[in-house]
Amino acid sequence: MTRQDLNAGYQIAQSCHSVADFAYHLPTFFNNWRTNSNYKICLAVKDEQSLEKLYNKLKERGAPVVAFRELDFNDQLTAITLYGSEEYKKYTKYLPLAGKHNGAVDRVKALVSKTSDGGFESPSPH
Repeated sequence: MTRQDLNAGYQIAQSCHSVADFAYHLPTFFNNWRTNSNYKICLAVKDEQSLEKLYNKLKERGAPVVAFRELDFNDQLTAITLYGSEEYKKYTKYLPLAGKHNGAVDRVKALVSKTSDGGFESPSPH
């Protein structure tokens, strides 16, 4: 999970950092995820305060979760990675997908149009 107040590029990068830290700090959970599931979803909260609150709530409940703080952003909390399970779903099910806040999904949809045969075509380059 990352922050909506970061642009889509930073959301992706910070989420990747967080996953790498998760694999390093919780290798048993990471290996179990990789072997048995391999599902992932990238969600976002409003801002750093919201992310901190969610992280603390999950940590207090014993969730396998790792926080990533970006040194280039004055050590701000920018992303967390949670080993998802039904037990912790109630804390994240209301969150929107990451990248959506900045209109990234809508801009991509606007650049791609459906063809008459149901396929898609990209706009021609300028």
